[in-house]
Amino acid sequence: MGNPESSFRNIGKNGIVKKYFDFGLSFIFSLLDLKRRRKGELALRKEEVKGTLGLRKEEVKGTLGLRKEEVKGTLGLRKEEVKGTLGLRKEEVKGTLGLRKEEVKGTLGLRKEEVKGTLGLRKEEVKETLGLRKEVEKGELALRKEGEKTNVYLRPIQSCCYS
Repeated sequence: MGNPESSFRNIGKNGIVKKYFDFGLSFIFSLLDLKRRRKGELALRKEEVKGTLGLRKEEVKGTLGLRKEEVKGTLGLRKEEVKGTLGLRKEEVKGTLGLRKEEVKGTLGLRKEEVKGTLGLRKEEVKETLGLRKEVEKGELALRKEGEKTNVYLRPIQSCCYS
């Protein structure tokens, strides 16, 4: 008996597997060619049909060698001319010419508290300290409680220099 590896290679290279594989590929490509023949574009690429094969995108558009501003038609124009705002005041461009500051903001006729959103609230509610003791607001209550636990009370720091 011969070498099993060499017999396997023969089957793969020249044998049944190779024949069926080649037949399958040729069958698939023949179907694709048939589809192209129906369109009348056998072996033609999309660019060849258009007549643009080998041309750069700018050449197809007709803009090869032109600057971006030349393509847009804005070469030599100022930014305001392009926008259509040349000679207009800033307020005219925004559409706020002749309006008062409050009208622009949308707060004309409103009270200061209405603008802030605090109308009808008590001063403590605005500060979010309603129901808290004055010491808590200042942060002193926690220090006082800590001193009671350790029997140490904080005294104000005295100046080191006497005058």
